[in-house]
Amino acid sequence: MAALPLTGISVSLVRDTIGAGSNDVGTLFLHPNVNEYGFNHINSNYQKAVWGKTSSQRAALSPSDPNYTPIAGVIPGYSLGYFRGYDHNWVAYLFGGVTTNFTDYHSDMVFNVQIERVTKLEAKPDPVPAVEHTFKVEFARNINQFDLGTATVVNAAFTATEPSSPFTLSALYPPDYATNGSLAEGEPFYIKVTHLSSPERRWAGILDTPFIGSYTTPESLYAEKFYLENFVIVGVKKTTIPKVTLFRVAADLYADFSAQQILSFTGIVTDDPYFNTNVFSVAGENEIIAPNTTPGTATFVKRLEFDLSASGIANVVNVGDLVYGRIVANTGQLTGGSTTVRNDLPPD
Repeated sequence: MAALPLTGISVSLVRDTIGAGSNDVGTLFLHPNVNEYGFNHINSNYQKAVWGKTSSQRAALSPSDPNYTPIAGVIPGYSLGYFRGYDHNWVAYLFGGVTTNFTDYHSDMVFNVQIERVTKLEAKPDPVPAVEHTFKVEFARNINQFDLGTATVVNAAFTATEPSSPFTLSALYPPDYATNGSLAEGEPFYIKVTHLSSPERRWAGILDTPFIGSYTTPESLYAEKFYLENFVIVGVKKTTIPKVTLFRVAADLYADFSAQQILSFTGIVTDDPYFNTNVFSVAGENEIIAPNTTPGTATFVKRLEFDLSASGIANVVNVGDLVYGRIVANTGQLTGGSTTVRNDLPPD
């Protein structure tokens, strides 16, 4: 439905536009179907008198209304002329607050600036293109910084559209990182969102005050650990033809790190349960462990395997002896076990 013209306004045109059943100008002017945000009078005084005003507020334009208050530059009473340029499908908006989505200390904190329609206009068609509203977004660790003017500007001209538009902050690298470093887990902080501008007649919250929200940095879901599981040790010293010497240790590496880590591991075998004598080892290459994609749930990294067949252990053990093995990380964490040296290959 197009806006009404600036000339040629008639009772029937207004009646049909707002869906009323009366030809009385006063009834039409105060009708509940009127979109008070659709007024678009060319005279600023008249426009100010009716734009965004409810039916009861518009009624006060008449001297016969008990709440009548004269308005400079406005002729008292109800006039069909108020509907010049009227747009019945016009949509005006309000600031609906800020919603959040915080999942983990190491993930971006998401803030959604909510844009809502005036309730009466919820069923109106969507404007095309979408109406953009501009806000200023600020960050502070102390709420007094907003009054002192020392808050950090996140975005001086943030654009939001209905129903919401997101912006993100990082706890590791907050807006004031250069001077104050990372936010700690559980540290409070504040966000201020101030409406700056909207297209003409699109903002119903004319006198709205800035939004200030209090938030707490989320805790980390990561364990920041690694695990060695499913340790296996194999000891074979087969002396019959074909001869086989096989000494091996292996384990599965699981990890739950928020950032890339580099670890190194060493495979060890010995015939000494205290690992004091006859200790033979093979060092592995550095293992580059990527950040875990499922925080809090350790992810399989790889199977660590060390072949110690040529390490010298075969010279100090015989079939039937116990051989002990370990896999040790450069952090000191280890896993291990023992087995009896066999004269045949173990089953797969």
